[in-house]
Amino acid sequence: MKKLLLLLFLIPNIVMAELEFYIYKEYRLVMDKPSETVSEKEQSLMQLISINISAMGDAYMWAHSESEVHKIKPLFCFSGPHLFLVDYLRIIDEELLLRPKHVELQSPIAFVLLKGLERTFPCN
Repeated sequence: MKKLLLLLFLIPNIVMAELEFYIYKEYRLVMDKPSETVSEKEQSLMQLISINISAMGDAYMWAHSESEVHKIKPLFCFSGPHLFLVDYLRIIDEELLLRPKHVELQSPIAFVLLKGLERTFPCN
């Protein structure tokens, strides 16, 4: 029953709002579980969160591409050949480890990802 209530609360937040820190934290805990112990509902939730993270990252990459096209100062300076193959989860996790203030403030994951992209691909 608790899981059902949790899912009923989380899914609308994931679909209709930004990904909050506590949801990402739960997602990472489920990701670390052995696959045979992950329920079908948890798998569905993980897919929604993965889609959300990919969409956030792709949106930042499109904004980056547009800034180059329109000669606007970019948010970060990615120069690799595979713009959309960036590992967003790794960047988020590294940013949370390197800047514990994000954890303390429970920053929205979109903000954490942006700061991580800025750190990973700085404009010198």
